Amino acid sequence: MKLNSFLILNAIFSILNAMGALFLPAKILSIYGVTQGAGAELMAQYAAIGSVVIALIAYYASKIENSEAKKAIVLALFVSGAIGIIISLMGTANNIMNSSGWSLVLVYFFFTVIYGYFLFLKKSLWKTPEIL
Repeated sequence: MKLNSFLILNAIFSILNAMGALFLPAKILSIYGVTQGAGAELMAQYAAIGSVVIALIAYYASKIENSEAKKAIVLALFVSGAIGIIISLMGTANNIMNSSGWSLVLVYFFFTVIYGYFLFLKKSLWKTPEIL
């Protein structure tokens, strides 16, 4: 898969996630077994803002030609994914989320591993031509 295609996939996934959390927070929380209430629903909607931001960043990064700028964005998405793995693991391991929480761990793991691949193994993407 090409990096630009993966960025678009991330954007689509993130915007779908955001729409669910924005418009159906109680349903999304119930899927993960999170104790519901006005505060939890509000926090889910706040989290959706982050998903919208990631969707926009990933989408517009797919259009960037500048190698240094794109690398910085991919690094940011890699780090945010790694943090997502940790938070999802803690939430699931501490029974804040039910076993469906493992699906979040897997989603964050998937995106983080692929961004890591592009950052650390596909270094040819980041070579900039020498200026005379």
